[in-house]
Amino acid sequence: MKTRLGLFVLIGALGLASGAGAIAFNAPEAVEASASWDYTSAINHYNNGNKDSLFSNLRGKLSAAEAGTSYDGLWDTYKTVYLKEDGHIKDYYSNATSFSPGDQGSGSSEGGAYNREHSIPKSWWGGSKKDQGCDPFIVIPTDCYINSMRGNYPFGEVATVERQSKNGYSKLGKPVSGSGYNGEKVFEPDDSVKGDLARIVFYAITKYQGAYGWTSGNGGSTFSGNETKNFGLTDYAVKLLTKWHNLDKPDAWEKTVNDRLEGKTTLRNPFIDHPEFVSLLWDSGTHYVPGEGEDIPVGSVSLDKTYYSGEKGSSFQLTATSSAGTPINWSKNSNAVSLSPTSSLSGKAITVSLVNEGTATIYAQTTINEKVVKAACSVSVYIPVTGLYYEGVPAYVEYWDGDDFDSTGISVYATTSDGVQDVTDQVAWDDLEVGDTSVTGHYADKTITVNGIYVNAASSSESSGDTVTLDGNDFESLSTTEGNQTITKGGASFSGYIKRLDSSNEHYLWLSKLSDTKAGYFYNTTSLGSIKKITLSYSSGGSADASQCVSFGTSAMTSKMTAPVNGETLTTSPKGGSNQISPSKGGKYGFFNISITNGKNLQVTSMVIETEEATYGAESFASDFLRYTACDYTGASEPTFLEDMDWDSFADSYALLADEEKLALKNGMANSAGTIVERCLARYDLIVGKYGYENFMDRNVSSLALNYTFGLSKNSPNLAIIVAVILGASIAGVGGYLLVKKSSSKKKDK
Repeated sequence: MKTRLGLFVLIGALGLASGAGAIAFNAPEAVEASASWDYTSAINHYNNGNKDSLFSNLRGKLSAAEAGTSYDGLWDTYKTVYLKEDGHIKDYYSNATSFSPGDQGSGSSEGGAYNREHSIPKSWWGGSKKDQGCDPFIVIPTDCYINSMRGNYPFGEVATVERQSKNGYSKLGKPVSGSGYNGEKVFEPDDSVKGDLARIVFYAITKYQGAYGWTSGNGGSTFSGNETKNFGLTDYAVKLLTKWHNLDKPDAWEKTVNDRLEGKTTLRNPFIDHPEFVSLLWDSGTHYVPGEGEDIPVGSVSLDKTYYSGEKGSSFQLTATSSAGTPINWSKNSNAVSLSPTSSLSGKAITVSLVNEGTATIYAQTTINEKVVKAACSVSVYIPVTGLYYEGVPAYVEYWDGDDFDSTGISVYATTSDGVQDVTDQVAWDDLEVGDTSVTGHYADKTITVNGIYVNAASSSESSGDTVTLDGNDFESLSTTEGNQTITKGGASFSGYIKRLDSSNEHYLWLSKLSDTKAGYFYNTTSLGSIKKITLSYSSGGSADASQCVSFGTSAMTSKMTAPVNGETLTTSPKGGSNQISPSKGGKYGFFNISITNGKNLQVTSMVIETEEATYGAESFASDFLRYTACDYTGASEPTFLEDMDWDSFADSYALLADEEKLALKNGMANSAGTIVERCLARYDLIVGKYGYENFMDRNVSSLALNYTFGLSKNSPNLAIIVAVILGASIAGVGGYLLVKKSSSKKKDK
C-alpha cells in the first residue's frame, strides 16, 4: 500500500503561485568533468555473469545520485550541458535547427523554438515534475514542432512514413512488420541518436524502481510491468533498443554530456561508460562489439531465457552462449528441476524438466581467459490450477488514485490436483484506476474478481485557479483511428472514445457516432477543482446540426453517467461557433463530460477550461473524513482516527464551512456506494447512530445507518489507505482546516 500524507492547515486568503521567466543567456558556463564512478564491483559482477547482482549494483549507484535540478531548472541545465561547440542547443529530433540557448518556448513549425521533451512520454507515468520528470538525462531539448509530432508514440522503426521532420531526420508512421509491436504508429529518430535514446531507457529502468510499472498509454510497448523479466522491459523494447545500442555506440558528444551532468549534478549514465553491461542485462542475441580503442571486461555467457514459469511435469529448452565459444557447465540450486545434460557446447540447448513445485536457479558457467563467468535463469514450477476463489471480506474498500489494492481480510485459494492451496500472497492484482468498483487478481492462468471497492480521483494541484487550453497542437498527438485515447496537459488527464481529424492541417477533436455501438465522448479523469467555465469552439461536420450534452459531476464516473449531474444540451452550427458552459449556480464540480446525443459529427477546434481556486466545501470535508477515519466494515468495532486526529477536530472543521456547505452535508443522503459525500455521510451516520458520537451536523440519523457496510478495519496495521495527499488544489487559495487537534470529548454525554 502506498502511503500518502495529508496536511490540513488553515491558510486563509493566502495564494500560492509559481512561474518561470525567461533566463537571459550569457556566456556558456564551463562545466568541469568529474571523476568517473568506481565500477570495480559492477565489472566483477559482469565478468561472473551475475546479471541480477550487476543490475542491483547499478541501481544502487543511480539511486544515490540526484538530478540536482527542478523542472523549471532544466532550461538552465540545457544552456550548459546540452550546448554544442557552435553555441547552439543540441536537438535530438531535428538536424534543421540552430537554437540559441534563449530560444525555448513554443513553435508552430520546425525551427521555431525548442522545449523540454520527455523522451519517455510523461503520459506513461502520470506527468510528475519530480524525479524522472526533471531528470536531465530523460528530459532532453528538442524542436517543439517535432516533439508534438512524436506525441506519446513509442520508439520504433517505421515502415510507412506518415510524417517526418526536415531531411527525414525523424519519422512517424506504421511500424515494420515482425517488430513485435502491434500499435498503430511508432516514432523513429535518426540513426545518429538511436543509441543515445536507447541508453536513456536503460538508464531510466535502472535508476527508477517504479519505472517497470510505467505501462499506461503506449508505455506498454516499452515497460512491461513485470520486473522479474527483462528487468521490466518488454521483449519488443529489448529487441529494438539493444539493436540501436549496438549499432550507435556512445560517441564523444554523449560522453561529454555524461561528464557535464556529473559535474552539474551527481548523475552518470553507466551504459555510456560501460556499454557492454547492456549485453549481459538485456541480451537479445546481438552482443555488443567494442569500438576502436574500447577496452571491455573479459567476456560473458548469456542465456536465451532468464526467467521461466511452467507446470509440474513439463519441460523446456535452455541455451547458453559463450562470447568466446567456450564449453558450458550447468548446475542448479534445488530439486524443483532436473537438467539433461549437465554440460554442453556453447549455443547448444539442454532440457530442463520441471519435477517438483517450487523455485530453482539454473547456472550456466564457463571459463574465458582463465576467468570464470556465468549466467543464471530463475525457474518457477507450479501445480496446474483448475479453479480460483476467495473467502472473506476485503478490509479496505476506499481507495484513491495511485493506491494499490490491499488483500487484507480475504484469502485466495487455488484448486489443484494436489488439493486446495492458499495462494493469497502469490496473487498479482491489477492496477487500480479512478472509478473502479472491482479489481482482478491473477494466479497461474486463472483470474479472480473482488467487487465492492471504490477508487476516488486525487485533486490536481496544477490546474486549480488556472486555465487549461486544449487545441490542435494537443489533438495532434491523437490517432486518426477511432478508439480510447488520452491527452495529458496542465496537470490533468483527458480521455474519451475519440479520434483526431486532420483537415487542411487544422487538427480537430472528432466526436461522432464513431461506430455502430459507440458514440464519441470526451471527459476529464483528473479533478480540476471547481470548474468556472468551459468555452467550446467547434464546427459541425454534417449537414444537420450536431447536439451534444455537456455534463458536470463530482467524479470522473458521475460525469460519464447517462443521466449526468447538471447536464446541458447544446446544438452546434454547421458553420462553426463557440459556446460557454458553466455548472449550475452553487455547483462545485471538478469533472466534465462532452458526449454526442444525436449521432452527428462534432469537430472541436479548441476547449478552454477555466477553474476557480479551490474552496474547502462539502466534498473536500467528505474526502478528508473518509481518508482520516477508519471504521470496521460490520460496525462491530468503534472507529479509529489517524494519530493526532479525533472527532472534535472534524466538528471544528465542519463549523468553519460556509452555510450552504453545511446544509449540503446536514441534509445530504447517506449511501455507502454513492458519491464521495454520500459515502462520508453513511459512515458518519453509522458512527453517530451506533456509538453515540456527537452529532455535530445535527443530521436526522436513521437506524438504517447501522446496516451500512464499509471496508476499513480499525485493527489493520496499516492506515495508509485512508491517508492521501491533499494537493495544492486544496491548499492554494483557501486551503484545508487544521484537523491536528487533540481533544478529550469525542463522544457526547449520555
